[in-house]
Amino acid sequence: MNRASFLQQLQMGTAGIIFSPYAQFQDQPELLDALLGKVGLQLFSVPGLLGENFETGAALLHDLGFSSLETFGPYSFSSETAKRSFEGLANSLGLLKSGLYGLDPDTFKAQIDPLKVRSMHTDLDTLEKHLGALATSAHKLGANYVVLPMIPDELRGDLESYKKIADRFNAIGRACQKEGLRFAYHNHGFGFKPQGDTVPFHYLMQNTDANAVFLEMDIFWTTAAGQDPIQLLKQYPNRYKLMHLKDMATTDQKIDDSQGMMGLFAFFGKIRPCGSGVIDLKTIIPRALKAGVEHFFVEHDMAPNPSVNLRSSTNYLLGKSTT
Repeated sequence: MNRASFLQQLQMGTAGIIFSPYAQFQDQPELLDALLGKVGLQLFSVPGLLGENFETGAALLHDLGFSSLETFGPYSFSSETAKRSFEGLANSLGLLKSGLYGLDPDTFKAQIDPLKVRSMHTDLDTLEKHLGALATSAHKLGANYVVLPMIPDELRGDLESYKKIADRFNAIGRACQKEGLRFAYHNHGFGFKPQGDTVPFHYLMQNTDANAVFLEMDIFWTTAAGQDPIQLLKQYPNRYKLMHLKDMATTDQKIDDSQGMMGLFAFFGKIRPCGSGVIDLKTIIPRALKAGVEHFFVEHDMAPNPSVNLRSSTNYLLGKSTT
């Protein structure tokens, strides 16, 4: 089935959808204009969908109403360490592909059109050792942010580790500036456990260059860490430039820093589509816009049924209703 016929069948199957953009903000028209074109998708939500049939998968994402994408590595140019690490994760989670799904940047960009790539998740080794190749790919795709999704577990054990990471972040951020990119850190929910009198995450924010090191907030993982997204947005204006949107079933479980990345998988079952959980998106999103967030990405980690799970999120965020 080609892209045109797939879209035709998809549109027939969704003929009962009535569009009323951003209905939850109808009483705030300035927000409607501010949000238009800023709701994208983090591709970790749909690795299987695109891995099985990239063309039809991309068509579905466009039909759902997304305007942009955020990719995740490793990529063909990524470090061998990152590739080996991904292989282990891929085998345990059933991931098929990552990066640009075997495509070169120009072909990837053409096949996802009219969706735009705004951000690329990558790893620490690639940022430090293969930034030139990453920058070339980012510019071809049109992305202006490169994001570290997590500090490796072995590099954030104590406050001294965070002090070293702060120096490395500053170096990466300034190197990215020279390449015409912006560097951001997505901390999941790590770094909020006090080390003596110091909270590592806040130390990191206070000791990195505010003009070179930015942030991507994931409201789910921030909440799972027992933190208030609103308070963090107020505390660090113009540092948060990107945001992951998803909802949470309950808040009765908190992230344990000592469990590292593997401890996050226990939370996957608590992920819910936007607007169907306990997170106050209607308050967080306006505050995020005020704080300087430029791009929003729906992320439903390893969505079990993308066409249903993601449609539920876009129905909420884009104000669609079924009849």
